[in-house]
Amino acid sequence: MKKHIFDKFADGICHHTKLDKEAIFNKSKSPEIVLARQSLFYLCLDRGLTRAMITQYMAEEGYDIGGGAIKYGINVIKSLIGTDPDFKIIIDKLSKV
Repeated sequence: MKKHIFDKFADGICHHTKLDKEAIFNKSKSPEIVLARQSLFYLCLDRGLTRAMITQYMAEEGYDIGGGAIKYGINVIKSLIGTDPDFKIIIDKLSKV
């Protein structure tokens, strides 16, 4: 239903980070990939997607993840936004997609 929003955020994050879309949806634990993935969770939730929707859309892209991991990732991004003004600017820019 809101997959187009998920896809636009994923594309925007990939463009900003210079990562391929496949990188975000593989099981890599590389810090830059994890941060990109967590940013995707945050942006989607902030735009009104539910954790269940995010879980579903991630699964459709080949990445199985639970709601607890999504919640954790969102909290990581909230913390970064609160402590890093540059990161807040980046998230604000990406949210305009």
